[in-house]
Amino acid sequence: MNLIKPKKLHMGDEVSVVSLSSGILGEDTTSYQREILEKNLKKLGLRIHYTKNSLRGINYIRSHPEKRAEDLIEAFTRKTTKMIWSAIGGEDTIKILPFLNSDDFRTIIKNNPKIFMGFSDTTINHLFLYSCGLTTYYGPALLPDMADPSGEILPYTEHWLAELFCNSENKIIKPSANWYHNRTSFGYDQLNSVLDQESEKHGFEFFGSDGVVEGELLGGCLESLVYGLNEDKKGIFFPSLYIWNKKILFIESSNEKPQIKKFSAMIFELEKFGIYKVIKAIIVGKPCNEECYSEYKKIIYKISRKYSLPVVYNLNFGHSMPRMIIPYGQRILIDFRKKQISYIGNLFKE
Repeated sequence: MNLIKPKKLHMGDEVSVVSLSSGILGEDTTSYQREILEKNLKKLGLRIHYTKNSLRGINYIRSHPEKRAEDLIEAFTRKTTKMIWSAIGGEDTIKILPFLNSDDFRTIIKNNPKIFMGFSDTTINHLFLYSCGLTTYYGPALLPDMADPSGEILPYTEHWLAELFCNSENKIIKPSANWYHNRTSFGYDQLNSVLDQESEKHGFEFFGSDGVVEGELLGGCLESLVYGLNEDKKGIFFPSLYIWNKKILFIESSNEKPQIKKFSAMIFELEKFGIYKVIKAIIVGKPCNEECYSEYKKIIYKISRKYSLPVVYNLNFGHSMPRMIIPYGQRILIDFRKKQISYIGNLFKE
């Protein structure tokens, strides 16, 4: 599939903020985090633009999917905006798609390709924009990554955000030296409190091959993928098996930290669809807080053995912190002999 790659960023560029799932960014309880967000975007050298409805709060955003869709259209058509950044995930961004599923919107995307980034429920938006022919980026979201109560951006995450500007060629993906426990509270009393962290003990775990695998990346949050597979009866956004052919599937589980039976059931849903018969490999994100780490790994290992699929387990993306950036449709090279992963080419257009 020929995708349009958006251009890299430059200092002083504008970022448009969208609330396509949850409207929590607009609540009074997160006002102090908006101040942190604005400070950190300025630190990166970026200007901020809040789309018309992005700060209207949880209840309004939940009740008006058409307004969320309008915000995305606003961001793509706004001439000064160079990147569109999701505030946070949620659970019902799928409701905006009927307001976007048109030739007119696809023409907007074609004529205004921009960086779009986020994770979790934003998987649905990524898959829809993928169907529109745009490379998007599964990566940090604004509230959890740019507005943490500590006031800081995690070093590994900041390293990957630098790629928005420097656009390295054939970038090697390395594990973070540390991982962080997700917060259980975001109240004002958490201001300036640091995240609990652990040293990385596993690194990337390679199994199922001793050779080299190359392919294009496609995937997202496991819960969102299974939800999309079951809900997209008209084939609006979820890729057909033909599209999945020879792709490298990337998956990660949500911060709900699904129990082993649920995780296994979701993996089985993708099996029923037939995905493991056509893809070339799987890369799996670190489980949130490393809960069920070994149990999830065993389930993935069984799939690997059953379908002779190469796997890399425990990458830093998705709901575990810190977070790297995964471009949809980007070619990736996995060398199981060297235990090395690298992107092929550049992540953005110069």
